[in-house]
Amino acid sequence: MRIYIVLYIILFLNGITFGQGKLELVEKNMKSKDDSSNNTEQFIDLFNLLSSFADTNSDLDYGLKRITKHPYYKDTNTGNYIYFANDSITQTERLEISNRFIFENTSLYGNHLNVGIRSIGGLSLEVDYLQLWENRTNADYNTLAIATGLFKYHFIREERIDLWAGLGKNYIAGEIDDWGYVIATGGELFFMNPLSLEINLQLAATDNDNLYTVTTLLNCHRKNWVFSAGLEYFWIGDIPFRTFSVSLGTFL
Repeated sequence: MRIYIVLYIILFLNGITFGQGKLELVEKNMKSKDDSSNNTEQFIDLFNLLSSFADTNSDLDYGLKRITKHPYYKDTNTGNYIYFANDSITQTERLEISNRFIFENTSLYGNHLNVGIRSIGGLSLEVDYLQLWENRTNADYNTLAIATGLFKYHFIREERIDLWAGLGKNYIAGEIDDWGYVIATGGELFFMNPLSLEINLQLAATDNDNLYTVTTLLNCHRKNWVFSAGLEYFWIGDIPFRTFSVSLGTFL
């Protein structure tokens, strides 16, 4: 019984500690910084690294790769791409929509909406909107919104693995009101029907600070639907966020 009481107190204090000012600390930290030179250098170094890696795979023949209607379509045991061009199971472009509910504790939670268009030639466009809410004890709740747009190139397009790199822009709304450049990379491994493992990394260099994001998801595919659960880590204005996520997505 004492163990349960101690655990409850720890969780309760954790909710209060982070719930009383985590988003507010983000705003204060990012508004207090105004030097982006180091951030820009890190951004350029990472971009050059990803570009060189993509160049090593640019000579591979992906001419026969087609986009599947959705992963594991009709038990083909393939992911996002397939070797042969069969119009009955492939298409020239695909719309992908997902919505994730994320939470760190009872005080801090959010919603993550993602819309992407995958096209031929390994290109895709992705728009992402993250909204965070933070309930504060004896005070109004705080909010933080981040919108991101990415152009992505899928430089590895195998039937069971999909690796990509992307560039884009993001905007942090509210009192921060700051634009930044985004570089990102990620991949998805279709290791066993109907499951896949997805990992995404993102760095945004704004005028005031860096924003890091690491996402790991276990996806379960059912026809043109995908159910996901995983972890999302954010570092915004030197403040860490460690959240759990559950989501539902579809392929059109």
